Amino acid sequence: MKKRNAVLLVIFLSLITLSMVSCTSGDKTAGTEENDWPGSISIATVGTGGSYFVIGNGLGKMIETHLDVPIVMTNSSGAEETARLIEAGHAQLGFITPDVGYDAERGLANFEELGPVPIRAVIQDFPLTWNIFTLEGSGINSVEDLKGKVGFYTRRGSPVQERIFNSVIDAYGLTKDDLGTTLIYDTDEEYQDGLKVNKAAFATDMGVHPAAKWEELATSYPLKLIGVDDEHLKKVQQTLPWVFGSPVSAGTYNTMSEDVQVPTISIYIATHADMSENFVYELTKMVWENFDEFAGIHPVAALFSPEAVERTTFAYHAGAIKYYKEIGIWTEELDERQSKILAEIEEAKQ
Repeated sequence: MKKRNAVLLVIFLSLITLSMVSCTSGDKTAGTEENDWPGSISIATVGTGGSYFVIGNGLGKMIETHLDVPIVMTNSSGAEETARLIEAGHAQLGFITPDVGYDAERGLANFEELGPVPIRAVIQDFPLTWNIFTLEGSGINSVEDLKGKVGFYTRRGSPVQERIFNSVIDAYGLTKDDLGTTLIYDTDEEYQDGLKVNKAAFATDMGVHPAAKWEELATSYPLKLIGVDDEHLKKVQQTLPWVFGSPVSAGTYNTMSEDVQVPTISIYIATHADMSENFVYELTKMVWENFDEFAGIHPVAALFSPEAVERTTFAYHAGAIKYYKEIGIWTEELDERQSKILAEIEEAKQ
């Protein structure tokens, strides 16, 4: 009897063990997608101040709160280094400008030796405008009028600003040799002081309208913003397909009496193509379904938009695409655009 009871006990305990193993196995299967999430996330931003850092830091706190993934902030000198950090696995998220994104994805320009970098867009946009400023009395009313004029054409260390400048003047039939002295500036104060004392007739700058630095200048000086019309913008887009036009409304500055169209680019947050699809899906969902929280991080963060996916020119991560399809803004046309971009990337690998 005792022997029989012992056998029954062994069988009973074995069944319990099998049941526990089965349940554990089921849990792992159910959580397989989450188990391929990164153990931590490094977000690359420029410096420890400015909009990139503030938005990146705020996004990191949201990830820790909503997705329970630890965050580390990583310093980057700019979009090019950020792309390299993502490629090397030293950063998992970072801000990419469209010029760098276009070249990095295809292994062009400074990425020719490295080859195509597998970065993919997740969140877009914010729109960053490129502007030509001058003052009343300078004789500049259009881009053609820059001929023979001295001006600050770019900020030091801003290749995207210089590329847009060269493309815009080319669209109007000018080269840098047609202008007077072309100057490079390091600070906003430098080019603004140059305009004030007539050291320079024009200056270019990039930013989001309205900006306090331009409002202050317009308060005391007759600031003018020089636009780029549709005809010439299309010419710019032939060489820089990632540029689009956006209006700066009349009254944005007290010296503006009419709308002005300016070249604009989309800044986006990117990750590695091999990042967990489920994690990127949840990250994308987290931002847009908690957008009030995200928008509160910084005024520029409020300019991000899920609908802006329609005007960007980047290859997107599969996890982000999954979410955009769920909310109905990823269309068949965007599928075609994605396929075309991926085909260009594959061709570049040959």
